[in-house]
Amino acid sequence: MRIGELSARTGVSARSIRYYEQQGLLAALRTPSGQRVFAESAWTGSGSSSGCSTPG
Repeated sequence: MRIGELSARTGVSARSIRYYEQQGLLAALRTPSGQRVFAESAWTGSGSSSGCSTPG
């Protein structure tokens, strides 16, 4: 799934997802055009994004 879909499913902003990828917490493949594609299992946990959301 693309970053926008992952963001919508988890409630975590695309910017935060990019940060988590940069920190090595999430892995994404890249399409030939450079778009991030995350596996369905990219976001695991208790179904809540509260542990990964950024303050603010």
